[in-house]
Amino acid sequence: MLRFVVEILGGFGNQMFQYAFALSLREKRPDAEVFICTAEFKQYKLHNGFELEKVFGPLVIKEADKKARKGMCRPLSKGRYRHRLKIWENTEFSFWPDAYNQKDDRYFGGYWQSLGYVLPNRQLLLDTFVFKDVSEKNLDVASHMAGEESTGVHVRRGDYLNEPGFYGICGIDYYRKAIGKIGCAGKHFYIFSDDIDWCRRELSPLLEDTEVDFVTWNTGTDSWQDMFLMSRCRHLIIANSSFSWWGAFLNRNEGTIIAPAVWVRGVDSSRICPPEWIKIEEDGKNV
Repeated sequence: MLRFVVEILGGFGNQMFQYAFALSLREKRPDAEVFICTAEFKQYKLHNGFELEKVFGPLVIKEADKKARKGMCRPLSKGRYRHRLKIWENTEFSFWPDAYNQKDDRYFGGYWQSLGYVLPNRQLLLDTFVFKDVSEKNLDVASHMAGEESTGVHVRRGDYLNEPGFYGICGIDYYRKAIGKIGCAGKHFYIFSDDIDWCRRELSPLLEDTEVDFVTWNTGTDSWQDMFLMSRCRHLIIANSSFSWWGAFLNRNEGTIIAPAVWVRGVDSSRICPPEWIKIEEDGKNV
C-alpha cells in the first residue's frame, strides 16, 4: 500500500493547514496510508510546538513511525532528517491537484495554504477542528458574543514587522477602511493581537463611542483560545495570518468577514480567502 507522509511544522494556523491537506489526501486517495510527521519540532523553537492534539484531542491521522517513513528520509546530525521524496508548496499559495495523483510513496513538506485543499472538505474540517478544554472565562465571553453584534479584529505584528513579505500589508489604513466598511453602530468590538499596546494606541481613536474589549488573557500556550473566540464572533476583520484565517473559516455565524486584498507581497488573497469574504486593499501596499 502506498504511504503518504505530511510534515507538520510552524505555528498553530500553519499546522491546521497541513493537517487539512493530510485529511484531503486521505479523502482523495483511499488506496494510500496517510500519516503526519512532527519530528522537526525537536529542533523548531518558535511558537508553542505541536498543538493540534492538545487543542482538538486525538487525531484521526496518526504519527508516522519508522516503518511508515522507511525509504523516505535518512537521518542527519542532531536527529534531523533529509527527505528524499518531498514536494514543497510553501510560497505560491496555489492549488496543485497533482498532489493527489502521486504513484509512489511521498513525503509532503510545505504549508498547503490554498482554498483547493480546504473548501471541498469544509464540513469535515468543522467536525475535526472542535476546540476542547476551553476555559470558563472564554466560554463566558463566547456566550456574551452570541447575543450581540460581536466583531472581532485580529492584528498580527510581532514577527511580521521584520518580514519583507508581510511588512505593512495590514497597517492602520487597512483597519481604518475595514472598520469603516463593517460599521461601528451597535457593534461590540473584541481586539486580538500580539501587540495590544499598538492596538490601544492606533485602533482606539477609530472606535470612539463604541464598546471595545482588548483580549489580553489568552497568552503563551493558551493563545489558541483567541482563535476559539474569533470563531464565535458574529463578524470578523482578519489579518494576513493563518491564525485569524482559521478563526474566520471555522466561524458559522454567517456574518461579515473582511480580509486584506493582498495576502503576502505578490499574492492576491483570492488564492486563500473564500469569495464571499470582503477584500480590502491598503493604499500603496499591493506590491
